[in-house]
Amino acid sequence: MNRSLPLIVGTRYASARHGGLLVSFLSRISIAGLVLGVALLITVLSVMNGFERELQHRILKLVPHTMFVGREPIQDWQGLRSAIEQHPDVVATAPFIHMDAMLSSGRKVEAARVQAVELLEEQKISALDDFIVEGSWAELIDHEDSVAMGNYLAVKLGLGVGDRLKVVVPSRNGARPAYGGFRVAALFHTGTTMDQELAIIGLGAGQSLLSMGNAVQGVRAQIDQVFESRRISWEIINQLPPGYYARDWRQLYGNLYQSIQLSRRLVTLMIIMVIAVALFNVVSSLVMVVTDKREDIAILKTMGADSRDILQIFLIHGLIIAFLGTGLGVGLGCLLSHYLPAVVAWAEGFFGFHFLNTSVYPVDYIPADLRTNDVLIIGGTAVAMSLVATIYPAVRASRVAPAVALRWS
Repeated sequence: MNRSLPLIVGTRYASARHGGLLVSFLSRISIAGLVLGVALLITVLSVMNGFERELQHRILKLVPHTMFVGREPIQDWQGLRSAIEQHPDVVATAPFIHMDAMLSSGRKVEAARVQAVELLEEQKISALDDFIVEGSWAELIDHEDSVAMGNYLAVKLGLGVGDRLKVVVPSRNGARPAYGGFRVAALFHTGTTMDQELAIIGLGAGQSLLSMGNAVQGVRAQIDQVFESRRISWEIINQLPPGYYARDWRQLYGNLYQSIQLSRRLVTLMIIMVIAVALFNVVSSLVMVVTDKREDIAILKTMGADSRDILQIFLIHGLIIAFLGTGLGVGLGCLLSHYLPAVVAWAEGFFGFHFLNTSVYPVDYIPADLRTNDVLIIGGTAVAMSLVATIYPAVRASRVAPAVALRWS
């Protein structure tokens, strides 16, 4: 028997033009299901990778990796800063004052997080000045009564660059609230929750507002091993005198990072179930092909084909479906991953609403990060699962008895 027979016959059987209408229809459905499952899995993982990338490369560039806060206002913060910088993993440090305040402009009032920072040193800790869309960071440095704020926060207050607002800081001990007047010097748009709630003023302005003299609340630090922030913070705090505590980015955004990882696992599991359902369709379509081709199998066996040849024919048939469905799914998934952010941005502009809002989600856009390893793993897994699904129909075909098949033909 010609050794190329399994390849020739298997390829013919895989063609939708050969076989009954029902068999052809089931074959198309099985391929379509595989395409859809693979494409969805690649696209969703790309979006999850995009959120993880934005967390690492955008959000973690805007927030301090760790901060060391005093239980009382810190007078000798320069000494604290020097002690923190002794750790080899610390890249830069800067003092800060944090206050929960109310911003008012006319009759509009909004709650906000106001941070007073050393503006020149802050550029070593945060990349916030890279996201200025109106005004300038230099204007903020030159004028002590200036403030930079998120553009969404400014919209809520009806403010633009050059407008004035009042900052009210409630007192915690029953004393009178602190008041201060500021001029908007810059607006930033980071695409994160900061745009909804953050305002930045100079360290001197914050000290004056709260009557703290030269004291600060703490020192923020940037480190070179972001995911080791908890260990590094612990090592530093053990070297400091009593009266300080540490907070790292995981306490502020750790839930977000864990949610991304959990969502990735859950969505991956659900879409693998979609692929599994598609593979059940592959099994059913191949079983239908075996039933439809019983006479052909019997004839091939009477002409000299053995059970191994029949087994190879249907394995090749199943592999063609697997490679075709997986290949089309990979191609579609890569296209969706590449163009999804642009399509969503266009849809938001066309329909006039945002799919993601930073009051709920960490960013206000759909990120995507297509990784070659994910594509290879998904494609290889889909082909392997398809091959396993092909074994049962192929074995069943190889066991067809010619006499029985031809008797009932």
